[in-house]
Amino acid sequence: MKCGFLCDQKDIGNYSCVAENIAGKRTSEPIELIVYVNGGWSQWSTWLECRCPGKPAQGRKRTRTCSDPIPLYGGAPCVGPNQQKTVDCVTCP
Repeated sequence: MKCGFLCDQKDIGNYSCVAENIAGKRTSEPIELIVYVNGGWSQWSTWLECRCPGKPAQGRKRTRTCSDPIPLYGGAPCVGPNQQKTVDCVTCP
Protein backbone atom coordinates (compact mmCIF):
# COMPACT_ATOMS: atom_id res chain seq x y z
CA MET A 1 0.00 0.00 0.00
CA LYS A 2 1.37 3.43 -0.89
CA CYS A 3 0.24 6.64 0.70
CA GLY A 4 -1.39 9.00 -1.76
CA PHE A 5 -0.58 11.79 0.68
CA LEU A 6 2.34 12.73 2.89
CA CYS A 7 2.61 10.36 5.82
CA ASP A 8 4.41 11.10 9.04
CA GLN A 9 5.80 8.76 11.67
CA LYS A 10 2.84 9.63 13.92
CA ASP A 11 0.54 8.04 11.28
CA ILE A 12 1.87 4.52 11.99
CA GLY A 13 -0.89 2.25 13.25
CA ASN A 14 -3.77 -0.06 12.35
CA TYR A 15 -6.54 1.31 10.15
CA SER A 16 -9.89 0.02 8.88
CA CYS A 17 -11.99 1.36 6.04
CA VAL A 18 -15.67 2.06 6.75
CA ALA A 19 -18.28 2.28 3.97
CA GLU A 20 -21.77 3.34 4.88
CA ASN A 21 -24.96 4.10 2.93
CA ILE A 22 -28.69 3.66 3.41
CA ALA A 23 -28.38 -0.09 2.83
CA GLY A 24 -25.94 -0.58 5.70
CA LYS A 25 -22.43 -0.27 6.97
CA ARG A 26 -19.35 -2.36 6.25
CA THR A 27 -15.96 -2.25 7.99
CA SER A 28 -12.85 -3.86 6.50
CA GLU A 29 -10.31 -5.93 8.38
CA PRO A 30 -7.64 -3.72 9.96
CA ILE A 31 -4.41 -3.16 8.06
CA GLU A 32 -1.14 -1.91 9.49
CA LEU A 33 0.26 1.31 8.05
CA ILE A 34 4.05 1.53 8.27
CA VAL A 35 5.78 4.80 7.43
CA TYR A 36 9.31 4.40 6.11
CA VAL A 37 11.53 7.14 7.56
CA ASN A 38 14.57 8.02 5.46
CA GLY A 39 17.68 9.10 7.35
CA GLY A 40 18.85 12.69 7.37
CA TRP A 41 22.23 14.20 8.24
CA SER A 42 22.82 16.22 11.40
CA GLN A 43 24.64 19.53 11.20
CA TRP A 44 28.40 19.32 10.76
CA SER A 45 30.39 19.42 14.00
CA THR A 46 32.87 22.22 14.55
CA TRP A 47 36.25 21.78 12.93
CA LEU A 48 38.74 19.93 15.18
CA GLU A 49 42.49 19.52 14.85
CA CYS A 50 43.77 16.23 13.42
CA ARG A 51 46.03 14.91 16.14
CA CYS A 52 47.86 11.65 16.79
CA PRO A 53 49.08 10.83 20.31
CA GLY A 54 52.55 12.29 20.90
CA LYS A 55 52.57 14.20 17.58
CA PRO A 56 51.82 17.83 16.72
CA ALA A 57 48.39 18.63 15.31
CA GLN A 58 48.16 18.86 11.53
CA GLY A 59 45.04 19.69 9.50
CA ARG A 60 41.40 19.77 10.54
CA LYS A 61 38.36 17.49 10.41
CA ARG A 62 34.64 17.56 11.20
CA THR A 63 31.89 14.94 11.41
CA ARG A 64 28.12 14.52 11.16
CA THR A 65 25.73 11.70 12.02
CA CYS A 66 22.75 10.11 10.27
CA SER A 67 20.42 11.08 13.09
CA ASP A 68 18.14 13.88 11.87
CA PRO A 69 16.09 11.69 11.62
CA ILE A 70 17.46 8.19 12.17
CA PRO A 71 16.29 5.85 9.37
CA LEU A 72 13.40 3.69 10.60
CA TYR A 73 11.24 0.80 9.34
CA GLY A 74 13.41 0.13 6.27
CA GLY A 75 13.86 3.79 5.33
CA ALA A 76 16.94 4.74 3.32
CA PRO A 77 20.20 5.47 5.13
CA CYS A 78 21.97 8.79 4.66
CA VAL A 79 24.01 9.10 1.49
CA GLY A 80 27.45 10.67 1.44
CA PRO A 81 30.41 10.94 3.79
CA ASN A 82 30.06 11.38 7.54
CA GLN A 83 33.48 13.02 7.82
CA GLN A 84 35.34 15.82 6.05
CA LYS A 85 39.09 16.37 6.36
CA THR A 86 41.44 18.97 5.00
CA VAL A 87 44.09 17.52 2.68
CA ASP A 88 46.80 18.03 5.30
CA CYS A 89 44.93 16.09 8.03
CA VAL A 90 47.36 13.59 9.50
CA THR A 91 46.25 9.93 9.64
CA CYS A 92 47.28 8.08 12.79
CA PRO A 93 48.82 4.60 12.48
